[in-house]
Amino acid sequence: MKNACRVASIALACLIPASAWAVPDPDPDPNAAVVLLRQDCGNPALENCFESMSALTTTGTTGWIWETRQPTASAPLLVDIGPGEFASFKCGDGEIQTLGYVTLRGSGREHTILKDPDPVANGIEVFNCNDLSFIDLGAHGKYGAHWWGTGSSSWSNVDLVGIGGSGAPVYATAGWLDDGCTGIPSRGTHYFHGSRIRAVPSGTIPLVAAFRSLCAENWIFGGEVFVDASVGNSTVIRAVEINSGFVETFGTAIRVRISGSATVGTSELFGVVIQNGLPNGFPVAFHSHGTNIGLSADTASQTNLNVVAISATQNVVVHSPATAYALKPGSSGTATRLRVTGSAPKVEAPYQWSAATAPPTVASRNGEDLFVETDCTSTGCTGTGGSEPHLMIYAPTACSGSPWWDVSRNACRQ
Repeated sequence: MKNACRVASIALACLIPASAWAVPDPDPDPNAAVVLLRQDCGNPALENCFESMSALTTTGTTGWIWETRQPTASAPLLVDIGPGEFASFKCGDGEIQTLGYVTLRGSGREHTILKDPDPVANGIEVFNCNDLSFIDLGAHGKYGAHWWGTGSSSWSNVDLVGIGGSGAPVYATAGWLDDGCTGIPSRGTHYFHGSRIRAVPSGTIPLVAAFRSLCAENWIFGGEVFVDASVGNSTVIRAVEINSGFVETFGTAIRVRISGSATVGTSELFGVVIQNGLPNGFPVAFHSHGTNIGLSADTASQTNLNVVAISATQNVVVHSPATAYALKPGSSGTATRLRVTGSAPKVEAPYQWSAATAPPTVASRNGEDLFVETDCTSTGCTGTGGSEPHLMIYAPTACSGSPWWDVSRNACRQ
């Protein structure tokens, strides 16, 4: 009889779907150093396994992480996340507090996605949290990641994507946004390694940017900062917006590409816009080392699109040696490498264009651009087939016609 009952039990179990038995661990260890987040915790359930982000962090201050586990600097927490799509991760609220000390490690930036069902929510939302780390995952939303106030974070092989406009109108979208400097003791500090920070807008969105820094200090090593617009209507498109923030890039590609039916109300694409709009005593700067700034207007719907690589104003610092530029305006647009306005910005952005038989068609700042013209004669560079190389300096204040100063002749280029 015992064997008959055992056989009957096994047969019954085979008729029940596996998902019916898959329940998360009912009693996770409150002191666990590592917990799992899976779409299916298995049968029997994996130890310390959760099946929803909301169970871990219902809001920025509630849920198992913040109410039960309560990570600290001496007892941090690792959340190991499997493949699939999960709800947003949240840490902190509007108060300055000692929350944080969590690492979220996914299964690949295209395989583990943090995305709220609400189309105007953010993939990751943080208020004043300390020592958060994100590894091998993606975060999608109105802002891929939104950081408010102070604290610190590191990001390795992540994909932060602003997809605002999908399902609901929004004012702005970006892969990354930091803001909230008012009243904080120190600005946030964030490190990005080998990551993609992108905006892929759709619908009607006034402001589109891949990376927006309105407060924090940000260090970007490798990777890509990219706005890719093929549909939708925007007023302003910028790859990087620094408005009272600080951004330093090393070996990074900063790009904007617009194609298809996308339009821009300002008729301009910007690589980096830096301004000091929210005075708070923190330095406002853009530093670029070994970085490429590329702007491409490939849409036939706006042939007049201009491209501006760097725009600086209002007591800011731009330092961009060893930076390369690829500027492609619309067929009737103009290319500007440097646009400097406002009160006393400090701009150090020298650049030498490739040697050629004619100057590059680009606007810049007085004295910042050089190129060597190769078909000159002792009397000038008139395109008559000479063989002398003459060094030219961009000098619109001295040369109103062709804005290049011929060093060999000590006069404006003929």
